[in-house]
Parts: sequence; structure tokens; C-alpha cells
Amino acid sequence: MKPEDNDPDETSQKSHLANSLLIAILGGIILTFPLFNVITPLVLGERSFTGRSTAVKVLIVFAICLTIAALLFALLFALQKVFKFRIGPDKVLDLTTHQRYFSLIIFIGSAVAMIYFLNNVFGYLNCTCWEMVIEDPFPLINPVGVDFRTGIYADPKMVLEGHNIYVEMHSNYPPFSNIFFMPLQLLNENAAYIVDILLLFAANIVTLVLITVLVRDVILVKLKIEERLIDMMAIFLFFTILFYTFSSYGFLFSIERGNYDSIAMMFSVLAIYTLIKKPDSLWLQVIFLSIATHLKIYPAALFLALFVKHGKKMILPSLAVNALMLVSLGFRNAYLFIDVMTHYTATPYSWIGNHSGFSFAEVLFDANETLDDAISSLPILLSILPLVIWTVTSGLVIKFLKGDLRLLYLTMVSIPLMCTLPTVSHDYKLILMSVAFLIMIGVLIYKLMRTAKAWDALHLLAFFALAIIIGRSYVLYPEASLFINNKYTPLLVIALLMIPGLRSLRDLQIADEGTSAPDFQAEEAPAEALPS
Repeated sequence: MKPEDNDPDETSQKSHLANSLLIAILGGIILTFPLFNVITPLVLGERSFTGRSTAVKVLIVFAICLTIAALLFALLFALQKVFKFRIGPDKVLDLTTHQRYFSLIIFIGSAVAMIYFLNNVFGYLNCTCWEMVIEDPFPLINPVGVDFRTGIYADPKMVLEGHNIYVEMHSNYPPFSNIFFMPLQLLNENAAYIVDILLLFAANIVTLVLITVLVRDVILVKLKIEERLIDMMAIFLFFTILFYTFSSYGFLFSIERGNYDSIAMMFSVLAIYTLIKKPDSLWLQVIFLSIATHLKIYPAALFLALFVKHGKKMILPSLAVNALMLVSLGFRNAYLFIDVMTHYTATPYSWIGNHSGFSFAEVLFDANETLDDAISSLPILLSILPLVIWTVTSGLVIKFLKGDLRLLYLTMVSIPLMCTLPTVSHDYKLILMSVAFLIMIGVLIYKLMRTAKAWDALHLLAFFALAIIIGRSYVLYPEASLFINNKYTPLLVIALLMIPGLRSLRDLQIADEGTSAPDFQAEEAPAEALPS
């Protein structure tokens, strides 16, 4: 046996290279799907990908994945040489606390910048005909603000004039929403629309400010680093996610339609913020969440967080407040609204920009006429699937986590359900996902700063890869798969990615309480593990 066969340095080096290769391969798989339609025009030129045989398509996808993996491996190898760190078997980066901190800032900032470039710049560059083609990211309707004009403004006006909007117009807007938006009747329609979009702009900012404060005070504060660095990280996260939100096509869609999902989300987050910061203010929490629920029905999923915190005490206040809001236009209108919503939910308008499970199944049927009638129940099954995932995930969160972290995590896992369960979930509702991204990034920063496990780094990479898909319009790459252009599948994957790591998060939470697990500083890489 040669002496070098037993050389521990050589064995360690091979282990680091093997781990780098594994991370590069997994990263290549994760990045292939969001980057696929950017790369194929460059490779194929004028030749179409969709017209090729299945075998050729598989080879092309494999080649792209392999190329990305090779580039990632080369990048990791170069970074290890330049910055003198290694990728060990149980950690991604053997770095000090501050090195991890600034590495995360650089990665997150670069990822958001890359998302903007791919979705808002490179996405409009047609690499087949070599033209800058700026197309409408969604069907435009003139005059602008059609949802605002026909619902938010017209319905309260008709109510004031003595009309019954549920009989004459079959309005699907909840009774309380007409009361909530009635002050806009003091303005003319166009002026009121301008006020509405300013409210939407402000609501997104307020929502992300509140979530950032919660992420800081519930998660980041446990990092045991200087407070100024915690504040810096929180401010950095706020502005990066705010930039991502305002540059996404979902936000632009919400402004063009004048739809108020961001206002409903703001009241939902206000309820969770109050739940964590003022836990004894039960009635205030119920009022905030009930307002959100009677603007858009789907925030009702967050009543689970109130129940987890208060138990049966929240039932009576919730029933009382919601009953009053439901009958705010009278008992008859409450009944008529429920009747209208029943029919509206059962017969939604299905198209590629409706990312509900019901719509995805319908569009899938339209795109594949050979699908057997035996799976005609697919719309119902795909509608129920997000509910099943949410139920399982919520149960695991309640089992593994506790305290404010449990409440914040329950908020996060409820957002994909809000986007996919209602049969009508047009893409302007994608702005809700910014809240989920902000919370999940905060969780993964916390875990990477504490232990720097390989899975957590890939977890973060996967979320940013999915953020590319969520933030881009389906018109950018019309040849892309329905599973990518319709956001149902990416949202489902995001919901599933919120499950792994709960057990390790629980262990870290226990360690923070001092009941077990080593001290944070003890988890730093030992000096002998670092190259000189």
C-alpha cells in the first residue's frame, strides 16, 4: 500500500470535492427548470424545442442540467481556493459567524438581482429572432382598473342608490367589502382608482414591514450576534423582498386590475403581528383577521393560528365578529352572497393565469385532449391536495415548534393554501408569496448561521429558483411547460418544501432555551478544520 493512500489530508480533500460535486449536481437540477427557457433558445436557435421527440427533449434537458452543474462545481472550487474554505461532510461552509453572515447577504442580494434580470430584462430578449420583444405580461383591459371599477367602486355606489348588487349584478364581493370601500364614493371613479393603487402600494410596504419586524424579533434575534448586525440583516431582507415584490408581474397585474389582495393580506398580517406582540388582545386580533376574511375569504385559514394560541376562547369572539360582518348589508343579502359564491366557486373562469387547483386541471384537460374521462374528478382532487398538504404541515408545525415561532411558521404555510385552494386565484394574488418567502428566508438564514448544513443551503437555493418562476409572467416563455407557466405546480412545490427541516428547527429552538444542544459558539468550525 502506498503511503499516500492513508494520507488524511488527501482523503479529506477527496471528501470535500465529492461534497462540492453533490451540491453542484443538486443545484443544477434545481436551477434547470427556471432557467430552461432562457437557455434553449441560445442552444437551439430558430429550431423549436417542443417539436422534437421525447428522447431528444430528455437529452437536451440532461445536457443543460449537466452544464449548469459543471459551472456550479467550477464556481465552488474557485471560491474554496480564493476564500480558503472547504465543504465538509456535515457542513456547507466551514466559516466563522461573520463570514457566514456576509456570505448570506451577498448570495441573497445577488439572487434577487438575478431574478430581476431574468424576469424583467433578459426575459424580453427573444433569442430566436434576436429582438427585444416587450409583450403585455397579462391580458390588458381598458380602461385600467377593471376589477376596481366593476367591484370596489360600482358595487358600493349601487348599494347607496338602493340597488341589490347580488340580485341585479350577481356580485361576488362580500357584504362587508362594500362598507369598507364606501368612503371612496366621495371621489369620482378615476380619482378613486388612483387612491386605490396608492393603497395597494402602501399595503405591500406595511405588510412587509410588519413581517420583517416579526422575523427579526422571533427568528433573527436568536442568532446571538451583535444587535446592529441583526438590524442590518432585517433591513436588508425588507428591501430585497420589497424590490422583488414591486418588480414581479403579480404586483403589476394587481395594479392593472385594481384588485385588493394586498389589503386583505395586510390585515391578515396585522392580526398575526398583534397575536405575537399583544397576545392578550384577543378581540383586536379577531377583528383584524375578520376584516381580512370579509375582504377576501381565504385569510380564514389563519384562524388556526388564533386557535393554537387561545384555544376555545377565540371561538365566541370569532363567531360574533364574523356574523356581524356577514350581515352588514342585511340578512337577505348575506344569504344571497353565499348563494352567488356557491355558483361562482363551482363554475370559475379557468385559464393559464388562474393558478387554482381547479383551473390547472381544466387547462391541463384543454391542452391534452387524450386524457381519459376516468380522471374527470381531477379538478376536485387538485383542489383538495393543497388542503391536505396544509393540514399535514400545520400538524407537524404544531407538533415540532412552539411559541411565536410556531405562529409565524403557521402563517407561512397557510399562504400557498390561500393561493391554490379558491377556485378563482388569478396571478395578481402571487404578491402574497412575498410574505412566505420573507419568513422562509429568515428561517433558513437562522439555520445556516447556526449549523450551515448542506440541506439548508440547497433549501435556500430551491426557494430562490422557485421565486424566479413565481415572479415572471407566463407570456415570457410561451413554449414552457404548463407545469411552469401555470403557477399551481410551483406553489405546490413551495408548500412541500416548507415541511423538511422542521425537526432540526425544533432542535435549534430547544438549544436556544438552554435545555440541550451545544452552545452556538461551540458549533463554529474548529481551527484545525480550516486551511491555514
